[in-house]
Amino acid sequence: MKFYYLFFFILLFQCTTSANLSPDMQAEQNRKATAAKEYTGTLIEITFVNKGGKVMEDIKELYFKINEDEIYFIKFSYTEGSITAADLRPHLNKTITIQGEIKDGLWDVQDDNPMEAQSRIGKYLVVLSIH
Repeated sequence: MKFYYLFFFILLFQCTTSANLSPDMQAEQNRKATAAKEYTGTLIEITFVNKGGKVMEDIKELYFKINEDEIYFIKFSYTEGSITAADLRPHLNKTITIQGEIKDGLWDVQDDNPMEAQSRIGKYLVVLSIH
């Protein structure tokens, strides 16, 4: 009989917890939808320089140049956006319009894993779609 009550309590807890997560997840999706904007600029490629100042000629990174004062590193992330570098490369050195978000945080890794960072922190662009 005790097992029955324990099972019932666990089941009730699971249902209550699951019901509470849905609005939070919906709020996060709404926040992302409202944060995204259209940007028009030129997709450029810049050679990677490591944190020691060494130029790595074989590593090229993509940046989005909106104007002379606004150039954003493009962060490709499994948690943010679905556009890949392969999707963008055909547009290299061309003016394009994208849907994206400008964020502030770690460039080289997910924000939840700062131990792997190359010490590059600042504003970056997440591309959500290409128009």
